[in-house]
Amino acid sequence: MAFKLNYLVGLLITERCSQTSGVSRVAQLALQLISERTQKPMHELLMQARERLSPTFGKPLRALAFPLQIGHLDALTFGVGFEPPLFEYSDQLMRILQKALGIADADDVALIGRTNQVKIAKAQIELRVVCLRFLAATLRLPEMRQQSATKAKILSVYFQSLYAKNVEVVDAAHASLIELLANGGSRLPKDFLQSELLPEQSFGPQAYSS
Repeated sequence: MAFKLNYLVGLLITERCSQTSGVSRVAQLALQLISERTQKPMHELLMQARERLSPTFGKPLRALAFPLQIGHLDALTFGVGFEPPLFEYSDQLMRILQKALGIADADDVALIGRTNQVKIAKAQIELRVVCLRFLAATLRLPEMRQQSATKAKILSVYFQSLYAKNVEVVDAAHASLIELLANGGSRLPKDFLQSELLPEQSFGPQAYSS
């Protein structure tokens, strides 16, 4: 029985990485149902099969198509979001974090070129959102408290994303900041806030008074 359960959990974890959002969502719901029926915490249920997510670390993220990037980052967010996380702080995880940070910080042209295809543009928005969520998940790791430069860059990207044209990106950035403040980051440096907010304020009413 245990072998069959572990096999099923392994299959569902693999499907959790699916580039198709519907498949990924159903796989997660199935895992939650198994956790409830077996009365095992989700972290305990998934720990033995977490190697199914390990190949994600070896993928050249930016070389993948948008749907695959989204699927991999979403699955890693799922794994890192547990307490304790399925994946601990490591060089591999930080490498992916830097890639996700670069994607979230890049402008539209850098990501998709000058194409106007609606499908690609929509995938680009979804990729930005999943990157912001992944960054929020990694900030929960205790080791990130020592990564002040990386944390500051992530915060800067959050603030920049608050002024994005797309409401989904804005909502993701806002939710990430709220989560950060709720989890011990309530004291943001004053000089940091000024550097992030003053450039936007320069476009306010005072900018036109001269």
